[in-house]
Amino acid sequence: MEKSNFLSSPIISSHLNSMDITAVCVKVIQEQQNAIAALSAKVKMLEDKIQNIQHEEERRCLLIY
Repeated sequence: MEKSNFLSSPIISSHLNSMDITAVCVKVIQEQQNAIAALSAKVKMLEDKIQNIQHEEERRCLLIY
């Protein structure tokens, strides 16, 4: 069965009400928000690491000249 037809299946739709569907949607959104927050933290960490490397390179250049 195709994923897009999953909820429209008579067996599934007869057992799910709008509250169930809403709860599933809320859970998916929360998981996506958590994933975005985790990725944002990783991006920030990498940006900080790049900035530290750049500062170290600038210090080395100043010592050379």
